[in-house]
Amino acid sequence: MYPYSHREDVYTCGDDVAYKFPAILDYALKKYCFIQFKPRGLKPISPLGNCCIWTVYGKKCIMKNSIFPGYWQKIWLNCNSDCYYSNNFLTTEKNYLREINHYRKIFENNPLYWNMKLSGLAQNRASYMAKRKKLLPDPSKTYDELIAYAPSANGIYLINLLYEEALFENSKINKLSPRKKEMARLLTSYQHYIGFGMAKNGNSVYICIKFTPKSM
Repeated sequence: MYPYSHREDVYTCGDDVAYKFPAILDYALKKYCFIQFKPRGLKPISPLGNCCIWTVYGKKCIMKNSIFPGYWQKIWLNCNSDCYYSNNFLTTEKNYLREINHYRKIFENNPLYWNMKLSGLAQNRASYMAKRKKLLPDPSKTYDELIAYAPSANGIYLINLLYEEALFENSKINKLSPRKKEMARLLTSYQHYIGFGMAKNGNSVYICIKFTPKSM
């Protein structure tokens, strides 16, 4: 057992430690001890210097000591660099979806739904880019796509950074336009399905997000 692991909430009772409530409850009934709950206490990484990611539109940075909104802090509360990389980026992809849907809710748009096919295509594209160490848009234009490169665990800030940029550049998010960059298109009411792919090469992570308004 690792009671301070980022992966699980922790329950203790006397000298026993468990990650699942039913397990500790059974022990408590036998030993007549009090159950204590210790939620994961990790905080998201705070940028020590300028924190940058790259998209096909160039370099985008969050400045040192930036203050992040409360909703972002809540979504990423228990995720640090270990969490970011763990389980083939599973937690990161879930947080990306939560964050995107939070922003969509601000504009009274329905949430996007994770799609297995889109995720498979996104993972193939991310792996392809990681192997070649460069951002390479998919020549197939069947689905919308957002691709990015993030050194270290900078990808934690990806969605928030692109959201802030989209707000700055687009006064009417819900109006779909071919001129809009991918993040602004992702926030429109027309979109329905989404898939994520992330692949690591050395200290770098290549990210692909596929999305579409089409029926899947």
